[in-house]
Amino acid sequence: MTITIVSHALMLLLSTPLILATNDDISSALPALPQPTVSQNMHNQVVVSIEPFWTQSQWKSLEPTNLTLYYEYSVKTPEKCNGDLRTEESTSGASPILLCTAQCAIDIKPIVGPDSDYDSVHFVEPEVDDEPSTDVNFDRDVFDSAAEVTFFIRVGVRKPGDMVEEDATTTVESKKVLYEIQEK
Repeated sequence: MTITIVSHALMLLLSTPLILATNDDISSALPALPQPTVSQNMHNQVVVSIEPFWTQSQWKSLEPTNLTLYYEYSVKTPEKCNGDLRTEESTSGASPILLCTAQCAIDIKPIVGPDSDYDSVHFVEPEVDDEPSTDVNFDRDVFDSAAEVTFFIRVGVRKPGDMVEEDATTTVESKKVLYEIQEK
């Protein structure tokens, strides 16, 4: 016969539901990060446009930092990669594919003016009046001979204060955009 002694405090703890906030819970409570849009111009450059979401009030309160554009593409030789290289097995049974993941920092400068306090951050509005986004231009040769490139963005944000300690941050990622490069 086994005798189990459980204290009243432990019984109370075991009967109380425990709610933990995970990064997924926090990310789902944040506004959706816009996907980059991709096109090619007449100079055969790949143009990636990022909506300046950091100027919107819902994002300003989250104090976004370290906005980074990521781009992934295949290369034939490791020397053609200007980022992190990894190998993926081919689905057709051919030789493995070399995938390059590179990144580009996007400037979202906070400004501190004479009428602002140092506890809040204000963001610079885009300088181009009618332009709804920030553009990053890539020469075609950046992607070696890749036929397609995947683009996405990541940004650091302050976690909502009621979920965790005040100064904690998390990273939010946009959905990925697969772009087929047109040869012109």
